[in-house]
Amino acid sequence: GAEGAQPATPPQSCIDGPLAETLAGEFKDLEKRKAELATKEESIQGLSRHVEKRLAELETLNAALADRAQAAGDEQNEEIKRVATIYERMKPAQAGPIIGGMDPEFAASLLLAMNGESASEVMATLDVKRAYAITVLMAEKAQGQ
Repeated sequence: GAEGAQPATPPQSCIDGPLAETLAGEFKDLEKRKAELATKEESIQGLSRHVEKRLAELETLNAALADRAQAAGDEQNEEIKRVATIYERMKPAQAGPIIGGMDPEFAASLLLAMNGESASEVMATLDVKRAYAITVLMAEKAQGQ
């Protein structure tokens, strides 16, 4: 609202007596409510600006967090590729028992990172149930990419 503005005065009318007093009282009440609403509106606008500012800050933080998560995921993928290269260089008969003894989730990630020929040769050395479990995890991981 306008600062320092005087409250409007009821217009002069040809009505007087109790009706005029009632109308004047209602006019004052309306002016008071109007001022209260203006104050509330200013407060709401201030809160809205604060919420928008906080939302922008949270979006910035979320973007930074997503970047960090991506970098960590990239780093983990690079590490798995390095380990996969080591196992690719081993004879399948040596790599198979080691990979077969690993956590199935990690074994699946490792075999997916290996070249197809090496991975299939290693899988051929695994126990059938273990190979099946790892294959299911590999398929799930491949679909999730």
